[in-house]
Amino acid sequence: LAPGEVTEPEVTQTGSHSLHLEWKRPLELFGCLVMYSVCWKETNKTDSACAEQKLKQYPKRTLYGLKSCTEYTVTLAALGVGRLHDNDTTLTQFTGPEPVTALKVDNVDTRSVTVSWESPSCTQQFSVCWGAWQDKGGHSCTSVTNTSYTVSGLEPGNNYTIMVTALGVNEAQSDVRVVTASVAQEKVNKLTVKNYTRNSITVFWGAPFNQKSSRNASVCWNVIGEYSDETCSNSTISDEEYTIDDLEPCHWYKVTVALENGQGKKFESVEQFTAASNTGPPEEVKELSTRRIYYDSFRIEWDKSNDSCASHFLVCWDQSGNHENGCELEPSYKTSFYKDDLNVCTNVTVSVSAVSVDGLSSGNESITITT
Repeated sequence: LAPGEVTEPEVTQTGSHSLHLEWKRPLELFGCLVMYSVCWKETNKTDSACAEQKLKQYPKRTLYGLKSCTEYTVTLAALGVGRLHDNDTTLTQFTGPEPVTALKVDNVDTRSVTVSWESPSCTQQFSVCWGAWQDKGGHSCTSVTNTSYTVSGLEPGNNYTIMVTALGVNEAQSDVRVVTASVAQEKVNKLTVKNYTRNSITVFWGAPFNQKSSRNASVCWNVIGEYSDETCSNSTISDEEYTIDDLEPCHWYKVTVALENGQGKKFESVEQFTAASNTGPPEEVKELSTRRIYYDSFRIEWDKSNDSCASHFLVCWDQSGNHENGCELEPSYKTSFYKDDLNVCTNVTVSVSAVSVDGLSSGNESITITT
């Protein structure tokens, strides 16, 4: 006997060259189910490709290598012994446009950031999302038709992530492009990164700690996430900035300034990633797994490639049946993530992608968790 048709099939995520499918097992003759078959083709064309999908509690399949801005027909079948099947299920879905290009920050002040980009073909509008790094998700989003946008109402001194996605037919999404911006303090009174390259960091502490008359300081630095000794400047610095040279590219550094202000030393620290010239997106995260699950929270962990120059990991979560979803950008020296305040007894799809300083992102690695 052939099992019944799959239930609740849907395309949960689109990309420029991919479609992510999810479905549930048949309700009829489930005991006859051996595996699933997924076939896809360009709509109105005859050539198709097929793949077998093993049985899982939460069956899913991501189709890669598709054409952008193209409608595809996907056929899902539940197979029994001898590949017997009946009542195939068919979906149609457009892939998204190509990703936006030349995404950059045009202007930053103490309350706003202006970004701009170039539009790919077949784009109808754009989705722009933003949030502070320290926020636990909860990005704000808007749709625009122009190729620039000013995010206003920001908090001075915060670092922000801005994500731009091209939207095509039926709002099919492209791959995401990411840019980061540091909103300046309204008054410079703490340690900041003035400039950085692939092997140097320049820090600035203009009038720090409200001690303008005492500028003598020592500067120390070390690699974050590795067992490395701290290195310090050989002499006291009398200027208000210092450049650290001969650093390793693609590493997070912690820089600490100790200031003699007449009342003992005061300290300020800042973290910065050394850049590199990327010719392509970073490698995908590996071995994404659940470390711990509670009734309203979870912790996941993953491995990263030592050869991948990713400055951050973008972690996004999607709770089925509600809109309390979000994303959070984690520095790449972290390989785990904790999220709480979730709904109980809910399926949560969590995806993790690596992001470079140029805004290039890898493909998503995803996992489904039940609280």
